[in-house]
Amino acid sequence: MFFAGSYLITSTYKAESEVLVQSGREFEIPTEKGNTPATGAPQITKQEIINSEVELLESPNLAEAVIRSVGLARVYPDIADGGLLNNLLVKIGILNPSTDAEKMAVAVKKFGKKLKVEPVTMSNIITLDYWNPDRDVALETLRQMTRIYQERHAEIFGNRGSTVLGQQTSDYEKQLVNVTDKITTMKTAEHLSDIAYERQQLILDRSDVDAKLRDLTVQSIEAHRALEFYRHQLESMPELVLTNENSADAVETAKSRLLDLNTQLLQLKQRFVPGNSEAAGPIQDLENQIQQIKAFISDKSVNEQKEYGRNLTYDDARMKLQDAEAAVPAVDKKIAFETSEENKILARLQALDDGEAGLEVLTREQTTLRELVHDYRDRYEEARSEGTMDKANLISVRVVSPPDAQLDPDKPKHWLFALVGFAAGLMAAGAWLLYLLIIRDSIITTESLERTLGLPVLGAVPEFS
Repeated sequence: MFFAGSYLITSTYKAESEVLVQSGREFEIPTEKGNTPATGAPQITKQEIINSEVELLESPNLAEAVIRSVGLARVYPDIADGGLLNNLLVKIGILNPSTDAEKMAVAVKKFGKKLKVEPVTMSNIITLDYWNPDRDVALETLRQMTRIYQERHAEIFGNRGSTVLGQQTSDYEKQLVNVTDKITTMKTAEHLSDIAYERQQLILDRSDVDAKLRDLTVQSIEAHRALEFYRHQLESMPELVLTNENSADAVETAKSRLLDLNTQLLQLKQRFVPGNSEAAGPIQDLENQIQQIKAFISDKSVNEQKEYGRNLTYDDARMKLQDAEAAVPAVDKKIAFETSEENKILARLQALDDGEAGLEVLTREQTTLRELVHDYRDRYEEARSEGTMDKANLISVRVVSPPDAQLDPDKPKHWLFALVGFAAGLMAAGAWLLYLLIIRDSIITTESLERTLGLPVLGAVPEFS
C-alpha cells in the first residue's frame, strides 16, 4: 500500500548549486574616506560573513525577486491560477490569496520551504537546493536566484563608501541647519542684532547715570547736614525774646505770630502725607509753639509785666529747616530712581556679554559644520565617481557549481516507500501473532489448553473429517 501510494504523490526535481564566498574588500571595515581598512579597526570573522550571506539567500525579498523574475505562473501555477489544492485551502479557510500581493506572500512562504541553504563545514562554500515539480523550472529558478543574489550582494556592499559619506554629509547638513536656527532664535529672543552698538550706547548711558548719581549724592549729603544743623539750632534757640514794646503791642504781635504759625501748620499738613514720620517732628513743633503763644496771650498778668517779641533768627532757622525737610525726600527718591536705572543698564550689559559668548560658541560650531559639509560633500561626489565604486570589482561571490538537476525525480523515492511498507508489514504481522499467542484466549497447543483449563493434558486427538 505504501509502495502504491508513492505513485500518487507529485514528483519533484531537485536543482543543486554551490557558491563560493571569497574575501573581498566589501567585508573590510571602511574609514571615512573610502574602503581602506582603518588601523586597529574591528575585523569581521569568516563565520559572520558566511552567516550574513546565508541570511541574504534566505531573505523573503530575494525569494520574491526570484519568483517575479521566473514568473509566478511558472513557479507555482496552482497559486497563480487557483489550482485544486489552493481551492481546497480556500474552502477550509486556511488561506485566501485573492489579490496579487496575497498570492505572492503565499508563494514566498512556499518557496522558503522548498529551498535549502546550508554552508559547508570548514569551508567558504554554500550549497543551494531547490525542489519543484518541473525540472526546467527548478533549474531556471535556481539560476535566476544565483544571478539576483550576486546583484543584491553588489548592490548592498558596492556603495558602502558613498553611503557612509552620504549619510555623514546629510547628518552634518542637519546639524548645520539646527545651529543656524539656534543663532536666529537667540538673536531674536534676546535682541542681539547689533551687540557692539548697543554696548556702546549702554556704556554712555551708564556714564550719564553715574554723573547724576554723584551730583545727587552731594545734594543728599548737604540736605541731611542742613537738616541736622537747623534741628540742633532750633532746640537751643528761644522763639520769643524781651523787647521794649508795651504789653498791648506784645499781645498783638503774639496774635499775628499765632496766625502765621497756624498758616505754616496748615501748609505743612498739606505738603506731607498723613502718617509720614518725617513730618511728625515739624508738625509737633508748630503745635507746641501755637500752644505757647496761646498761653502767652491768655496770661494777662504776665503780658502786663513784660514785653515779648518774635526772635527773627529763630523764624529764619525754622524756614530753612522746613526747606531742608522737603528737599531730603526728593533727593533720596531721585537717587533711588537713578540707582535702579544703573542696575538695569548693568543687567543688560551682562546679558549682552552672555549672549555674545553664546553666539561665539554657536558661530564657531556653525563655521566648523560648514567646513565639514563642504569637505564631506566633495568626498561623497569623489567616492561616487571613483572606479572603486564599480560593482563588478566588489563582487566576491562566485558560482562554483552551476545549477544542475538529475533527470529522475528526487521525490518521492519509491524504494524507500517499498522498504517502509515491508517494515510496516513485518511489524503488523508480529503484533498480530503476539496478540494471538498472549492476549487472545485461543486453544492452539496442549500448553494453551492446560493454561486455559488449569488441568494436566494427557494427550491430544486430532480431528478427522
